[in-house]
Amino acid sequence: MEIDDLRLEQDILSFLRARDKAMETNEIIKEISNVTPEEVKGALVRLRAKEKLEARNIGQFDFWYVLEAQKPKKILIIEDDKDINNLIRLTLEGEKYEIKSAYDGNEGLTEINIFKPDLLILDLMLPGTNGLDICKKIKSNPETKNIIIVIVSAADATVNRFFGIQYGADYYIKKPFDP
Repeated sequence: MEIDDLRLEQDILSFLRARDKAMETNEIIKEISNVTPEEVKGALVRLRAKEKLEARNIGQFDFWYVLEAQKPKKILIIEDDKDINNLIRLTLEGEKYEIKSAYDGNEGLTEINIFKPDLLILDLMLPGTNGLDICKKIKSNPETKNIIIVIVSAADATVNRFFGIQYGADYYIKKPFDP
């Protein structure tokens, strides 16, 4: 294998890592413009054989993505009951997740801005800022609106499920629950 082939493979890997999402073959060809489309396609095939990339065919298009260990998803648990907070943490703990806990609404809001979770497990009845207000703040902020919110509450399921969904919650679990 020539040095130019290795350099092309590294360029493709760097490009896909920087985008941090799957890219269609022609998009990659357009970005890697200093070589022919056939050379890019050849490099993609070699990278797949080396298990550095994988492709998913959607319709008539191949979307390529990097096959490296991904950073763990971040989960923030905002629950004032320490036992329930620990139960949720123990249920979810593992290599795939980085988990933090907060025990009141104000601490939770601070952690959201610092920790930047992918998933928020949120109690409604909290000291400080309540869960519905936290939900509303998260979903109305462009920087945090994509955080997935799961409300876990012992409060009236029908009413709070309605308000939680109205304020942007993605799911509702009623306490008590089976881990």
